[in-house]
Amino acid sequence: MEINREKGSIEVDGILYTASVITRHNPECKYAGTKNNGAIASCDCRKSILVYNGATRKQDRISAHTRSWQNAEAKAEEWLDQFDPTKIEQKRQEAQAVTIERAVFSYLQDMITRLGDNGTVSRARTLFGNVDEEGNVKRDGKLFGWLNAQQPRPTYITDLTVPHSIRMA
Repeated sequence: MEINREKGSIEVDGILYTASVITRHNPECKYAGTKNNGAIASCDCRKSILVYNGATRKQDRISAHTRSWQNAEAKAEEWLDQFDPTKIEQKRQEAQAVTIERAVFSYLQDMITRLGDNGTVSRARTLFGNVDEEGNVKRDGKLFGWLNAQQPRPTYITDLTVPHSIRMA
């Protein structure tokens, strides 16, 4: 797969996608009616994004829902990101990433389902900590106490590596 990304465009396997910010001037704006008036960033008029999708060979104008040139440029880059295989994979991995808090909650819920809410689960809460279903730590256990002392603190279960476990022992 061949990817060529530049500011305002991306080419993936020979298919070009572009996004450029343009200004839709108000009739009272001092830049209205001037030559190349769509590329003026300094006024407070509405900004839009002019996009070209090479797969469909269609050009379209999308509202940026902002009057800021910088915010409109950020939205144009977001539009291009939907075609970038690297960004797509990164978003997929982030969606699948499980926080340590969610993993502890799921594990404790599984224990409760299998064993009932008994002394074994209570000891597990002492070891790990107690976490609610939103992933908020209600009470630190040994695990969360240790995690909070780490610099930088691991967030996802995949962040815990062998060196982490050696330091924990």
